[in-house]
Amino acid sequence: MEKKQLTANIMFFIVAFIIFLSSAFAWFNLSTKSDISSIDTNVDDLKDSIKLKVKRNNGEFHFIDTQLELTNLFKNTVPGDSYTFEITIENKTNKERSLFGTIQNIESKSNDTYDLKDVFYLSQINHKTYDTNNLLISDESHYLTVNSSEPATAHGQLLNQYRITNLINQNNNLLVFSNLVLNPKEKVVVTFSIIYDIDTENINYQYNELTFDSIFVLGA
Repeated sequence: MEKKQLTANIMFFIVAFIIFLSSAFAWFNLSTKSDISSIDTNVDDLKDSIKLKVKRNNGEFHFIDTQLELTNLFKNTVPGDSYTFEITIENKTNKERSLFGTIQNIESKSNDTYDLKDVFYLSQINHKTYDTNNLLISDESHYLTVNSSEPATAHGQLLNQYRITNLINQNNNLLVFSNLVLNPKEKVVVTFSIIYDIDTENINYQYNELTFDSIFVLGA
């Protein structure tokens, strides 16, 4: 069968980047209109900065500051498209930090029968750590742990093992990284891709929207 070009209305809503610093109990919740290229706390000796960049396929990375910028980047998505997220976190403090990152509340809206979470999957997660001189000191990659290793199909399509539905928990949250230790003045760059399965042919998927509420970064 000739592969049909599908257009999925995909809107990734980044409502907030949230940092929780357990030692100070300080919360910051940035709206979609906020500048998320730099995030600070009101605790002078605990300042982590976070930057988000996204690129489509082999295009250039774009810094994402608003919901509109991200929405425009995800227009007219077709099977085979890949979106690479790059999250940079710099520990500006004099204390070691343990970092956790979660994509919150991933949903496929409009038609539950054709769940976009079945046909979007994640690549390997890569994290590179740099010292104060910006020299690479570690470079690690891993796949996320799947909920089930059993083969699965939907509407006649064999689904990718690392599809979103096979990675999220009961609250529709997806843990991207955990226990990433960042020493004082070090920087970590976390990279992963969300890919629209190239084998997707059913045109009914195009009527849905794939959304998530936030990327949640916990620093302890």
